[in-house]
Amino acid sequence: MSLIFKGNKELLNENVICLFCSRSIPLSLYYPTFDLLKCLLDQSVTIAGGWHSPLEKKVLRSREPNSKSNIILYLAKGIDHFPIPKELSNDFENGKVLIISKWKDNKRIDQKKADERNKLIVHTFNKFLFLSINENGNLESLYKSCMSQNKKVYLLDHPSNSKWINDKTVRVSQNNLKGII
Repeated sequence: MSLIFKGNKELLNENVICLFCSRSIPLSLYYPTFDLLKCLLDQSVTIAGGWHSPLEKKVLRSREPNSKSNIILYLAKGIDHFPIPKELSNDFENGKVLIISKWKDNKRIDQKKADERNKLIVHTFNKFLFLSINENGNLESLYKSCMSQNKKVYLLDHPSNSKWINDKTVRVSQNNLKGII
């Protein structure tokens, strides 16, 4: 499989944690998720993901320039049709951002491409933070896939996520965030 890169490929050699968050999350989970993700972005960690859910986009837009974190964006569309977000432009120039896609020229995102992107992320890495999972949604199957492959799985500790907490899952809150880095 051929991948196309923009940015600092060395970030792939870092201790990467992958981020997954459902596009729609319960309101009771929104602010705890936002706060946890903001805290994570302030740490010396490399975070990979699609950064496509509304919450992920909002947190990424509010990320401080020259933050301690590094960002890897996996696209579900062609890399030629993805401008560097202005909030990441300084960090991109400073080697703190990597953009990856399987496609060079595809303009549109569709579910098939998003699924391929997510499977690529699961195949590539071993640590995953699930912020919100909807029952019978796309992330539920990714969560189960990570669990069956004995990946290190973290889950935001919140009653809305209780259905997915088991003995292999590490519960995460702002109190134990350093434990996943």
